[in-house]
Amino acid sequence: MSDSAMLSSDTVETAKKHTRWWFGTKLSLVVWAVLGIFLIGYGFVAVDSATTVSPSLNKSENQLGQIDYLIEQARNDVSTVGSLESEHMSPIWVRTIENIHSSQYVNGEDAIITTNRHYISMSDGQRERLSLHMILGLALMGFGFFQFWPAFRRRYRKAHRLMGGGYILAGFTSMAMSGSHLLTNEISDIYGEYVFYTGLWVMLVIAVFGMSAAIYAIFRRNIAAHLGWQALAFGTFLTAPLQRTYWIGMSPFAGDATFNEMNMLVNVSLFAQAFLAAYALFYINRTSSPVRGAMRDHSGIVEAGSTTRILGYAITAIAAVFLLNLYVFSPGFAASDFGSYMVPAGAAAWHDEVITASALSYVLVLAVMIQLVVGMRLFLASEQGVRTQTLAPTVIVAGGVISGGILISWGYQLGMPRHEISLAGVFYFYAGILQWLLGGFFAAQVWRQQLGKMREALCLVLGMAMAPAIMALGLWGMAMADTMPAIYRETGHGYLAAASLGLFLPITVGHLYAMFSAETKRYAVN
Repeated sequence: MSDSAMLSSDTVETAKKHTRWWFGTKLSLVVWAVLGIFLIGYGFVAVDSATTVSPSLNKSENQLGQIDYLIEQARNDVSTVGSLESEHMSPIWVRTIENIHSSQYVNGEDAIITTNRHYISMSDGQRERLSLHMILGLALMGFGFFQFWPAFRRRYRKAHRLMGGGYILAGFTSMAMSGSHLLTNEISDIYGEYVFYTGLWVMLVIAVFGMSAAIYAIFRRNIAAHLGWQALAFGTFLTAPLQRTYWIGMSPFAGDATFNEMNMLVNVSLFAQAFLAAYALFYINRTSSPVRGAMRDHSGIVEAGSTTRILGYAITAIAAVFLLNLYVFSPGFAASDFGSYMVPAGAAAWHDEVITASALSYVLVLAVMIQLVVGMRLFLASEQGVRTQTLAPTVIVAGGVISGGILISWGYQLGMPRHEISLAGVFYFYAGILQWLLGGFFAAQVWRQQLGKMREALCLVLGMAMAPAIMALGLWGMAMADTMPAIYRETGHGYLAAASLGLFLPITVGHLYAMFSAETKRYAVN
């Protein structure tokens, strides 16, 4: 073992100083203040949305007529900014988009207002339950923020416990109201229809399971697991503020695209970004905790057992099969049975025109395969094995730079989403950006010689390298199951779901791995 590969005490001390600098400076307070303002601010936006839905809070007359008026004016290209109808029936975030873009964009027939119209047509009981679900967003964002702010939690333990109880109560109640809404409405009445209807059920299950597991973990006095499960559940709640922020932020750049077309951009990346934020909350809270005295000299790495090794290489082999099928053997969607079945013809042709005409597909597969083979070998190695594989991190990062660049290039060429071409370049662009982002995170841990955190980052990097394969696997699985109604399959909902899964699954697996990793066991999470 070379001296250069050793974990030097100077490097460890530098890492400790880095941690103390971040968590002890005013910059940290500013960041947490901004985050709190954003989350709690969204909570009030959610309450404002609830007032337009609740029959007991919105007393304006002829509410359906007012929404129909907004839709009709949009159809006739007439602005309704500042009108009484807009003030009565449009939440503040909708009115903001009206001012930024136009009434036609947010009130047109290919926009969210048709879903808002359905809300007003529901029974009073349904409207009140949906309104309560929205109002509880303020409790979830407010209590949730204070639950994950390390300095507040550690200084005010009693307040943390009281707020935690309020957060859990609000979370379960909100999810009960969400489940009631999903069960009492048709798929066609849910905004985003099949793909978002399914996504809402996935979020509900993760939220309920995560909060339940967090309660169990705290009774077992496993604070790290409690924190991890709470963060995972909070990730589902973060989808709401992120989604509204995207809707508002994208509106100046929509051009002639409709609201629903721009929303495809949101749907693909929403889960991945929300759960990446949840992982960041877990990481920050854990890293700000003290290291256990007996674990100070532990690297945070435990050698993988034989079962884990078999599983790791099996996953690599499956990813290789789907990568080769999608980009080499039967390149594109139209040439494969499951691709042509699940992806609309227009979208498949648009995708394949860019992908199959480019020799970069071979370079992508080669770069990803090198990443996976070298990366999996490093991921499964013992501490000694990690220290001796001095070139492996460089190879992994280089592979990510190349593959990420190709994916971003394809995303740019495929362009913005449209109904005719479905996702266009959204999936590839985000996959490339996340590959670069996570690769940079991995490189930073390598540079700091934080081996346990390096392995956790490597889990995320390997998962994101598999994103195109996961997308293809998702399409294949949905084609084999064949449970999606044809009307939704033919309009690209399967493609959208598979692309979202390709970005979301690697982040979630990385979060779960970090929760129970040897690195987490080094910390007395508090």
